[in-house]
Amino acid sequence: MGGVEVDPSQPASTYYMKPWHNPAINSVYFVIGAFSIACMATQKLMDTFVVATAKPLFMGLEILLMPFKSSYLKAEKALAAELMKDGDDLPQIRFLLSHVFIIIPTFVSLCIMKWEANIATAALLWVYTLAQGPTALFSVAGLGHIAGHAYWAGGLFKKQYSFLNNWPQWGSLPMHGRFPENDRLCHVLCHHKYCNNLDDVECHLWYNRSSAFDFFFKYNPRLLVLRQWHVGYTMKFANERRWKHAFGVLKGQAFMFALGAALATLNPLAFLFVFVIPTFATNLIYNSGEWAMHGFSNPNSTVDSQNHIVKNCTILVDETPQREAFHAVHHAFNTSMSTPRKVDEQKRMHQVYETADIPFAFAKTEWKDCFTRLLGGKFEEMEACFVLPEGVNMKKEDKIALLKQSVEPIDLSKKTCGELTSTGLLGAACNRPFLKKSS
Repeated sequence: MGGVEVDPSQPASTYYMKPWHNPAINSVYFVIGAFSIACMATQKLMDTFVVATAKPLFMGLEILLMPFKSSYLKAEKALAAELMKDGDDLPQIRFLLSHVFIIIPTFVSLCIMKWEANIATAALLWVYTLAQGPTALFSVAGLGHIAGHAYWAGGLFKKQYSFLNNWPQWGSLPMHGRFPENDRLCHVLCHHKYCNNLDDVECHLWYNRSSAFDFFFKYNPRLLVLRQWHVGYTMKFANERRWKHAFGVLKGQAFMFALGAALATLNPLAFLFVFVIPTFATNLIYNSGEWAMHGFSNPNSTVDSQNHIVKNCTILVDETPQREAFHAVHHAFNTSMSTPRKVDEQKRMHQVYETADIPFAFAKTEWKDCFTRLLGGKFEEMEACFVLPEGVNMKKEDKIALLKQSVEPIDLSKKTCGELTSTGLLGAACNRPFLKKSS
């Protein structure tokens, strides 16, 4: 585990990554949780208004620009062929162009301009909300996520344009309330290394995943500091003596904290609308994704298994590939590919189903459905969508019992660190072989 030495006989309850919870800290978490909900509600209200008013505008623009559509698509395709390794990766080209010509100029303008009750300020805030609100965030996040993974496989861009391979980390994330290097360093080198086990900064095994209180007032506030502000990653990389990565994260923190301080001092309204609200709202949105994507880990299972990745990654077989439909494959093989080729992950799904553990796969379910059903304790609805491997049969009540057991918080009282390591709950998870079914 890098620079961290763990005695296998050490009681698991004393493990150093265990979160702190006491009345004082919980009081702070409660305030952060309540403020996060308020920011999310504000963001959602603004987003709903902007999206509704944008629809007729976009319909009119589409009609107006129809004669030029063919020429634009040809130019877009030619640009993708020139810049990208995968000439069909038009989503990444649109991602780049939208930031260069719209999002970055709008963000900078809102930061440096004097905010007044006029059409110019309202129009810029409208554009900014349209570009980074909850509706747009899912596609923006997915594209940045793919680019972050692809960086370690040589990047999405051709060699002569390799300087663009890391552009989303500094040219996109700060516009959306996120710190630079979140995808490239923090997500890939920590979350994918440990896959939500107890060594992962993002780990939520400590909490009951069917508890709304645990999510909103324990996990989400704690992750604002550890994940969103990267404090946990800086500590983790330093603890493992990965100084280069720790310094990379620190640069992003310095930039964002300096930006926040400058805005708070010189432009308080910009600080509120382009820094505070997006930071707290996107933190909640991202944490809800992790809560659902790794919700069914069953960490208290007594069955010996090395397949931590399989049983700790939710699979939504009817989601779009770009939105991590085949999540277990993505974690098991750390797939780094172009946006159109995310669909290729489906070809390796058979390896997930060949393992000894039952994968937590659901049909006719989106991530928001998975998250809301988890917090609502709607296990019967989840059971109805639960897809069992071929040849495996379970009664309805047994499936519900398995789902309920799988979201319970981990019990460390009777385990040692050695036992946790042997089951993949400690240590690197990404390089563990699948444990095949016994013949």
